This record gives sequence, C-alpha cells and structure tokens, in this order.
Amino acid sequence: MWKRFVESSLELEVGCIIDAGAVLAGKSLEGKIVPWISSHKLFKKMNYKGILYCNENGEWKIYDVQSYTTVDRDTSIPEHETFVIFD
Repeated sequence: MWKRFVESSLELEVGCIIDAGAVLAGKSLEGKIVPWISSHKLFKKMNYKGILYCNENGEWKIYDVQSYTTVDRDTSIPEHETFVIFD
C-alpha cells in the first residue's frame, strides 16, 4: 500500500509528502522507504539531490541520492533541492 501511495505522489510531481502516518506507520523511512524512493524512475526524473526526512531519533537528515548516504541536514545540499517527507 505504501508503495502505491508514494508512486502516486511521484506521478503528481509533488515536492513533499506530509503526515502520511497511517500509510507509512511501522515502516522504516531510513532503512526502506527513502532508499526505495531514491531509486524509483519517477523520482529520478524530478532531479532532486536528496530526500529530507526525520529519522527514528527525531533528527532531520538528508539522503544524498548521488552517494546513497545519509547526511546531516546542514550539509551542502540545500533544502529546496530535496524531496521532503514530513510525517
């Protein structure tokens, strides 16, 4: 279900997903959802440099889609160049 929800968001070319708690509940953003989004063909067409999200510890992180690594929010990737998951 969560994959179809995220795909629908990408098809609409939205810049963020806000408060999708029921759909994403019990899923690891960091370990499952964010890497899946970054590898999706629709996401790649959007030319974002990263995915901004809050991890399980309540820390804002950016998943760098070029290096496939998670970095702190205050890195060289500007927030306006990221896809945001605010859940």
